[in-house]
Amino acid sequence: MNNDDRQDLFDGDAEGRAYGDDFVAREEQRRSGGDGTAQKTAGRGGWLAAVIALSTVCLVLAAIVTYGWFNISAMRTRMESMRDRSLYELNAIVDDLDSTLAKARVASSPRERAVLMTDVAIESEMAEMILERMPADVRSTGNIAAFMNKMGDSAQAMIATAAAGGETEEWQRSSLEYMYVTNARLKRHINEAISSGQWLGDDVLGDDFSRLGDALDIKNNIIDEPKGIFDGPFSDGAADTNLSVFEGQSEISESEAEKIASDIFADYGVSSARCTGRTEAGELAFYNVELDGKNGEMLAQISVRGGKLVMFDSYRECTEHNFTPERCIDIAEQFLKKAGYEGLVPVWVNHSGTTCHINFCHVQDGVVIYPDMIKLKVCEERGIVTGAEAFGYVKNHSQRDIGGATLTKEEALSAVDGRLEARGGRLVLIPLDGDEVLCYEFFGRLEGREYFAYVDAATGEEVQVLTVVGTAQGREVM
Repeated sequence: MNNDDRQDLFDGDAEGRAYGDDFVAREEQRRSGGDGTAQKTAGRGGWLAAVIALSTVCLVLAAIVTYGWFNISAMRTRMESMRDRSLYELNAIVDDLDSTLAKARVASSPRERAVLMTDVAIESEMAEMILERMPADVRSTGNIAAFMNKMGDSAQAMIATAAAGGETEEWQRSSLEYMYVTNARLKRHINEAISSGQWLGDDVLGDDFSRLGDALDIKNNIIDEPKGIFDGPFSDGAADTNLSVFEGQSEISESEAEKIASDIFADYGVSSARCTGRTEAGELAFYNVELDGKNGEMLAQISVRGGKLVMFDSYRECTEHNFTPERCIDIAEQFLKKAGYEGLVPVWVNHSGTTCHINFCHVQDGVVIYPDMIKLKVCEERGIVTGAEAFGYVKNHSQRDIGGATLTKEEALSAVDGRLEARGGRLVLIPLDGDEVLCYEFFGRLEGREYFAYVDAATGEEVQVLTVVGTAQGREVM
């Protein structure tokens, strides 16, 4: 651009021409070097550059804020989409369950019941998975998820019954009816929510599911089946651990443990007893003693403190049936006395094949103390005890302040289902929710199934129901 061209830029404006002349002079000076150095002068060009730079920064910030807003909006849209999609999927599952449960209520053949309850188990698990991925607080979906979980557990139990060719039991029919009614209520509420559009609001993490779950009035234990027992009531564990049975007892040596074991099994023709080490289980420590005798090899565990027989097992099989269960009880009682256990009574006998399993419990003031249990097995071929387990007894045995029953046996019996035609009614102390409760124990049969019912002796509430499973040979000893 020449000087004439520069001049034309400002023609028609005096001020512009003056600024133009000044601009030309400065430009000529810059080019010529002036005093030998390039000169930078302040002017409107610097102000213009600053304005441009500031405008650029503002545009960048605006772009960032705009992008963030679009990002949050997209996230909320995705969450709403996920919620709505999950809701429609849950609705489809609940609809399927409604149909499946309706058919299961009237199914008569074991095969058909097994097929239908398998569908219930699968569909309830699918519903749980949908609830887990739904963008809602777990407290909002927890009540519905709990219902689905319990429905799946009950379905599994019913599958086992049907697979074994058994008839639907009364508790199963009650559970099935409850599942059907509750699921139908859930279906109705979800359909109403979808049709009304209340799920499509702005509050993605709202409390809709919480209100829906509360509306179902789902009770935690409403579809729990009675607990099954295989080898006697409360034989699966003890309620407490106090080890007071060892109070004041000193520790014994390995050689003393060997002698104690030899004395207990003197009638077994023991030729040798040797300690092979020491084992600890929590606060309990015991010696492992191996014995050789005419009945084969045996292993006994003797407590380090007090020298009590805690466990015993032998490895020779029993192949013949020479002793009745009644005679086996006598043999077991004699063994317990020799092992130093007094004040126990038999509470359960399971006669299976050629071995008799017997559970003994401590009795205090006429009350059977279930946590203080010792389990024995007697060989019906040779008439000897071939196994013992006293962990429950040594962990829990103590003198308790039991007190008396507030209710009479007749008053407690009124809490038991009349269809059982219940018998018994002795006072027992049972483990319950980490505590021990004084109860009346009743037993009876319904549709070929044996049940045990326990009624709180103070409140009259039925606190536990057990049913015998796994064997038709088990029986109570009242």
